Amino acid sequence: MTLVELLVVIAILGVMLALILPAIQSVRAAARRLQCTNNLHQIGLALQTYHEDHKHFPVGSHRHRQVQIAWSAFLLPYLEQGSVFDRLDIDSPYVSEKNRDAAAERITVYLCPSTETVQRGRENDRIRMPHETEYIGRGATDYAGIFGSGMSEPIDNGILLYNRTVRMSDVHDGLTHTIVVAEDTGRGFMSEGQWINGGNVMAVEVAVNTRQDNEIFSDHPGGAYVLAAGGSVHFLSNGTDVDVLSALCTRDEGDDSSGGF
Repeated sequence: MTLVELLVVIAILGVMLALILPAIQSVRAAARRLQCTNNLHQIGLALQTYHEDHKHFPVGSHRHRQVQIAWSAFLLPYLEQGSVFDRLDIDSPYVSEKNRDAAAERITVYLCPSTETVQRGRENDRIRMPHETEYIGRGATDYAGIFGSGMSEPIDNGILLYNRTVRMSDVHDGLTHTIVVAEDTGRGFMSEGQWINGGNVMAVEVAVNTRQDNEIFSDHPGGAYVLAAGGSVHFLSNGTDVDVLSALCTRDEGDDSSGGF
């Protein structure tokens, strides 16, 4: 093979690689999106089964004194993570020594594979406090419960509330038009992004992907995925009207969310 022929082959290979790489990246992005929607589907099924057993959705945050345990911890037995739940002491603070080992578990269904933008303290799908230099941290979650809409009064008008449970019959706006869980990816310790942390709920105040701090946020291009109380998963674009978004986050305000899904 002459030098000219070698250069031609290299040039052809370069062009082929330039054509193939975007397609590979697109396939990978599609696979990550599919995994994220599957995670939310599983969470939705777990919430439905929890409701069948208890006649209500789990409490958004179990709080009293220094105790603060999230809905995402109570849902573990319904996500084939009963062994982790059995190791928790739900009457002790999430940061207590009693919960140290169990809280460190990495729960795959709570992690979006597209997450890239991470806050301080999040490392390898776990979150570590600044003073916890010798501790691997607590398992992170990229999905938060909807406490309500911060754009209306009262703000505790969602489904996953503090120290209160909500039944399906309480969701007067319709299960298919009310968000119960949404992406809230990459949070660190300042934004309470651990699955055990009772702060894993949010009152939505801004448009999708506007702020990475207890708001609907993801690293998916153009929007974020949300789970409706009826079990369906939807993609909300960054351009979703904030009034429609507010309506989707409330359970019984009688507001119009028809333009959301």
